[in-house]
Amino acid sequence: MQADSMEATEKGWKFQQRKGGYRAAMFILVMTGLDYIGFVANMVSLVLYFLGVMHFDLADASTTVTNFIGTAFLLTILGGFISDTYMTVRICEA
Repeated sequence: MQADSMEATEKGWKFQQRKGGYRAAMFILVMTGLDYIGFVANMVSLVLYFLGVMHFDLADASTTVTNFIGTAFLLTILGGFISDTYMTVRICEA
């Protein structure tokens, strides 16, 4: 008998734990929205920093921020590849 299901064959009914649904989907959508709000706020803060402190013009400040964010996203793919290729083997060997 599995931990997430209960069967009663003498009564003829079967019960399985409910997963997912509208509530879980809304939780994921809200958390994704909050993540994007924080992401955009950080981008705006970086542009304002480059404008005010570093004295870039607006075009250079926004280009620098988009290049930085794009590089950060691409490096996560590279880091995931390195982690899956090399670090997983070392953990499994130990």
